[in-house]
Amino acid sequence: MRKSLMILFATCLLAALAPQVLAQTPPAPPKVMTIFREDVKPGRGTAHEKLEAGYAAALRKAKWDSYSLGLSSVSGVGDAWFLTGYPSFEAMETDHRNTEKNATLSAEFERLDEQDAQFRTNQRMMLCVLQENLSYQQNVDVAHMRYFEVITFRVRPGHEAQFAEAAKLIREASEKAKTPNIHWATYAVMSGAPAGTYLVFIPLKSLKEMDAAATDKSVAMAMGEEGGKKMEKIASEAYISMESAIYAFNPRMSYVPKEWEDADAAFWKPKPATVAKAPMKKAPAKTASAKTSTETRQ
Repeated sequence: MRKSLMILFATCLLAALAPQVLAQTPPAPPKVMTIFREDVKPGRGTAHEKLEAGYAAALRKAKWDSYSLGLSSVSGVGDAWFLTGYPSFEAMETDHRNTEKNATLSAEFERLDEQDAQFRTNQRMMLCVLQENLSYQQNVDVAHMRYFEVITFRVRPGHEAQFAEAAKLIREASEKAKTPNIHWATYAVMSGAPAGTYLVFIPLKSLKEMDAAATDKSVAMAMGEEGGKKMEKIASEAYISMESAIYAFNPRMSYVPKEWEDADAAFWKPKPATVAKAPMKKAPAKTASAKTSTETRQ
């Protein structure tokens, strides 16, 4: 599928409920999420970012009613993610059709697609469904977040119940430890990745939060020795692999609601980078002796 038919999915995790982001109670994540991922060629990250800003500009010009959040990798492979939230697959399909009907927007996407191909080595589209029972305090004010830690789990066929048991153990331990600042939303990948793939999104306001997490033993203590042994057993029996990566919110590749911009304009509406011009040097004035010497040579 052409990227021009996929980029409409490049909408933020909470786009379906974005106008409520600044409400007293943050909205819940959408039921359906799509992820468009691009593997970026080494050394082409800056050029790729500039090109991707064109997609956001096209959506902004069209006053589109879905809002794109671009993520740039901080760790892991060099890639960029674009997340979309929808209340249903039907809503996703409607957005898709509306994009195809908009000749101007479609033409601009196709033009950008041709240029974007030079910056990426691969691309992948994933369709995901929220697993509320595997999430914890998932209602988050994403407008003030700056990173997602994304943990990718590959679960062995037939071991989904053990994965759910592990999530339950961590949730119960977090509640017992009284950790109000811990949040995560878990999505099961329905299409676009190997069966048994789950993505856990952990929002972060800054990487400073990882310093505290590295030394905080409260959840492990609340889980206890027995719970810890259960977790180890589940990991050895149920998981094929587990990988963690950090992604930074990239405002230049994003098209977010006005409410987000009002919440933090300095971040969501960055000024274009400018290069200071070096002052022009004046040519040294000729002295009388130099002038005389010149006239003599003539």
